[in-house]
Amino acid sequence: MAMQKQINLRLDNSDEATLKSMAETQGRSEQEILRYSFRKYAKEFQDQMAFLGSVERGWVELRSGLGEIVTEDDTFLEDIMKEIDNESASS
Repeated sequence: MAMQKQINLRLDNSDEATLKSMAETQGRSEQEILRYSFRKYAKEFQDQMAFLGSVERGWVELRSGLGEIVTEDDTFLEDIMKEIDNESASS
């Protein structure tokens, strides 16, 4: 059996009302909604990290293949991360 850990969440009134409404609409418990939401968020995060890792490897291979060595102070990946964070914040 999988190990379980209980986490006490404190939701503000708006989030609590939204969670309750979602649970009633979907016919599921609030815990099921939270569990599903967390798994979805975690998968998105893992996919994003895998994508960035792929971009980083591709960038190094591309630059190195052209005879240029990518230096430690190259900001290409940091710039992409900032753009992604800005998109996430504006959504």
